[in-house]
Amino acid sequence: MNQIEARNYKTKTGETIKDRMLSYENITNIHLIKKQAAILRISCVNSKDIKVCEDIESAFLHSALEICNEVETITFAYYCMNEVSFFLKDYSFEKQNQYYAGNIQKIISVITSKFTNYFNFYCLVNEMEINDSAVFEGRLFNIPTHEIITNFIWRQREHIRTNKDNNGFSLYKVPIELKVDDLSDEIIDTLVHKGTQPPDTVERMKWIIDEQTPIFSENKPYLIEKI
Repeated sequence: MNQIEARNYKTKTGETIKDRMLSYENITNIHLIKKQAAILRISCVNSKDIKVCEDIESAFLHSALEICNEVETITFAYYCMNEVSFFLKDYSFEKQNQYYAGNIQKIISVITSKFTNYFNFYCLVNEMEINDSAVFEGRLFNIPTHEIITNFIWRQREHIRTNKDNNGFSLYKVPIELKVDDLSDEIIDTLVHKGTQPPDTVERMKWIIDEQTPIFSENKPYLIEKI
C-alpha cells in the first residue's frame, strides 16, 4: 500500500486515519455558547519584567486598539494593571457570526499571539527598555448578561486597590463623520458602480481610548451604553 492509498484507506467502520486523528483533537474543541456574552482577558505572564509606566501603558493601549479594530465581535475593552479585558458579543445584529465560530482554543491562541506580537513590536520600534520580551496568556469565557458590568467593576476595583493614579482605560467605538475626500477610491468606485452618488459625508465607527474612565460602580450607565 503506497502513501496515497494509506491516506485514503478506511477501516470497516468507514473511518480514515485523518478522521481518527481529528477525533482526538475534537475531544477538547470547546466552543462558546452562541448569542451569549463573552469576555477574553489577556494578561502579562512575566509582569515582573514589564514594570507598568507611561510607555508600557501606551504599548498595552496600542495593542488593544489593534485587536479591537480587527475583531468585529469586540464592542468594548478595558485596560488596567497588566491586563486587557475584551467584551465580545455575536448578537449586535441578527445574522452576526462568532469569531472563529466560537472555537475557544482558536480565539485565545490567535488573539493572544497577535496581542503579544503587537506589544513587543511596539516596544521594539519605540526603543523601550524592558528586561525581557512580554509573554501573555489568555482566558475566554461566556458570562451571563447580568454579570457583565459586575465583572468590569471587579477588575477596576482590583486595579484601583494597587494603583491610585487612574481608574484604568476604556476603549469603545464612537460614530464619526468623514468627508467624501477622506473615503478610499475603492469605496467611491463601489458606490458609483451601484449607481449611487457619494454623499458629502458618511458616518463611520472609530475606536477611541477614554483616559478619563469613570468609576464603574458609580456610573453604571457608562458601561451599559457601551456594551
